[in-house]
Amino acid sequence: MAPERAHIILIQETIGYIGDRAIYRYHLCNNWLFPYWKARAYLTACIAIAWKRDVYIHGLYRPKELIQKYLYGETLMGWEGGDIWAFGHKDWDPEEMSFTPEAFIERIDPEQANFGIISGLKLWLELEKHGYMESDFEDARDKFEMKLAKYQAETK
Repeated sequence: MAPERAHIILIQETIGYIGDRAIYRYHLCNNWLFPYWKARAYLTACIAIAWKRDVYIHGLYRPKELIQKYLYGETLMGWEGGDIWAFGHKDWDPEEMSFTPEAFIERIDPEQANFGIISGLKLWLELEKHGYMESDFEDARDKFEMKLAKYQAETK
C-alpha cells in the first residue's frame, strides 16, 4: 500500500544574506482539504494570483510523516545546510489548475453524481469571472465551460 500523502504549501522567503549566502524564513501553510472541491478552487485562485505576481508555487507529493516532521517542529528547514530542496524536486505543476480543467479536477472527490467536480468547475468559473484565475498563461474559460457541460450532461 502506498504511503498516505499530505499536502502543504511551503513558501521560502529571503530575509537577508551572510556574504553571498541567502538566509531564508519558511512559511508552512497546511490543512488544505485538497480533494474538497471548494478548497481546490480557492487554492487554484491563490496559485494563479501568486504566479501573476511572480511568486512561484512548486508542487510536491511527499509522505505525510515527512511533512509532519516539519509541521510539528521535529526538524527545521535550513538546518545543517538543507533548505526547501530537502523535499526534492517538484512532482506536479500547481499553476496548471488555473488553465487546465483536467489538472484542476484531478484528485477532487467526485462525491455523489459528480457533485464535487461539477461544483468545483462552477466555482472555478465564478472566480475566473471576477479575475482571480488570471495567470498570464492562457484564457481557459472555454475549456472549463466545456468540461462543466460534459459532466452536467453525464449526470442527467
